Amino acid sequence: MSKKSLVASTITAAIVAASFFSSSLPALATTYSLPSDESLYIIDQAGRGVFETKGDGTSSKVDAEVGFTDIQSGAYDFTNKKMYVVDNTTLHLGVIDLLGGPFVDLGEIDANGATLFAAYGLDVKADGSARLMIYNDDDDVWKIYDISLTDGALTSGVTVNDESGNPFTSREALYGYAIDPTTDSEYIVTGYGYETIIGYDPVTGDTTASLATFPNPNDVFGWDGTFDSNGVLWFMVADCCSFEGGGDVEAWKVGDSVAYIQSSPTAGEITPSGPLVVGFSTASLKPELPNTGTSLAEIGGLTALAIGGAFIGATLLYLRRRVA
Repeated sequence: MSKKSLVASTITAAIVAASFFSSSLPALATTYSLPSDESLYIIDQAGRGVFETKGDGTSSKVDAEVGFTDIQSGAYDFTNKKMYVVDNTTLHLGVIDLLGGPFVDLGEIDANGATLFAAYGLDVKADGSARLMIYNDDDDVWKIYDISLTDGALTSGVTVNDESGNPFTSREALYGYAIDPTTDSEYIVTGYGYETIIGYDPVTGDTTASLATFPNPNDVFGWDGTFDSNGVLWFMVADCCSFEGGGDVEAWKVGDSVAYIQSSPTAGEITPSGPLVVGFSTASLKPELPNTGTSLAEIGGLTALAIGGAFIGATLLYLRRRVA
């Protein structure tokens, strides 16, 4: 069993809301902000809910069906405004409707019948194509595949190599995968024994030496995260084995030598090994009222005229009856 499945500490929505973009962070830390129409969605790993933090820092639980009970990877498709998640136990691909529609199970992820384990990194590129980082048990290596967002079929798997050119064989090595939409460059957030962010070449499978470390890199894991449209990577770092704490929401941008803590929630409703997904905010997803060519002010004015006209008409009729 992976150490990821042993994580028992959890995070409350209330503390997430209170501490996100916290002004109490160390003075030298960098605080990143989301674009105004984008939100950070924290998906509970156990499937108990999705929590949205908007660009202004406000946070709330989304009224959405989750459907799975072991979610450790997720991604948002900006081309169709859908959120995709993978159940790490059943290895099924699903769709969460952030506006409250039914959850959709798209079926089991398949790589030509290969034995798969640990779906820890899902991401969708700017053009809508998607990729999944998963451990291939038959080959005993990590691979990143192209994945169909229609039925979960995997193709074109490329083995992930360490900086020495040897395949990553440890199941604890890799925990998050994300693509920067501003450059199409690909990155991996590593886990136990590594605790760094590294670059990834999707053609050769080679990775770089550490680009950045975590602020508290002692026996912790960086879980699956997502870049926002400004090129900032958001992900969770959590202590795997102490069962005493929650995790840190961290952010990183190319050029930073360390990922910066944005909030430090502690205990409650959200299991910290769930993915952090950046997508359009629910406010921007809600359908607009049809444009009738009449503004609300005009509607109010016409309503007032109608009421006034009715009142005058009724008054004149009353006076005529009194005179008669």
